[in-house]
Amino acid sequence: MIVDEAEPATAEANRFYTHEFMAELARVLRPEGVVCFSLCAYGDFIGEELARLVAVTHRTLQEVFPHALLVPGY
Repeated sequence: MIVDEAEPATAEANRFYTHEFMAELARVLRPEGVVCFSLCAYGDFIGEELARLVAVTHRTLQEVFPHALLVPGY
């Protein structure tokens, strides 16, 4: 599954990064399936605000999926 939504910068976009949304993806995903989405573009530096966003998103993914991998880059 490719989730092609805006990054979670507004209340409207945030709903696509919640535990409930990820759980719904997991429910309909095949056992061998993969979910892919772009969070924010960053290269070799992560500021404090982006670090918190990445950390909470990673934690949410780990709560829902057995494997969660975040890959930095553009």
